[in-house]
Amino acid sequence: MVRSAQDRMTWVCTSEPPTARLRLADPPSSRAMLDGGWWPTSRDPVVELSSLITALAARGDGVIERVMLPPAAWDSHPTRIGVGGTVVRVGWFATLDAERVILTGTRNLRIDLAVTAPVRA
Repeated sequence: MVRSAQDRMTWVCTSEPPTARLRLADPPSSRAMLDGGWWPTSRDPVVELSSLITALAARGDGVIERVMLPPAAWDSHPTRIGVGGTVVRVGWFATLDAERVILTGTRNLRIDLAVTAPVRA
């Protein structure tokens, strides 16, 4: 598989990301199908994921290393995003439910969130 320069590029939010609109179960339940909900304010994955990952990092549950998203719900599809000095890999899965985001990371971290996306203009 030939990868383009854009596939290898790490995207970084150049402005201060907005505060994530996020609600998490506390404490998380190992039996729950969802760990909470997320309400992004735009369809820009670089800005919105920067905000979400920053908010989750502040909780101290572990380091987010990978995010899985459905491509139809977002305006662009970067494969790497720089957040807080680390690189988070982003995978785009057409089979993933459009109202779901899955984040994984260190210490067997897995967070499944329901997503309420903004309406397309």
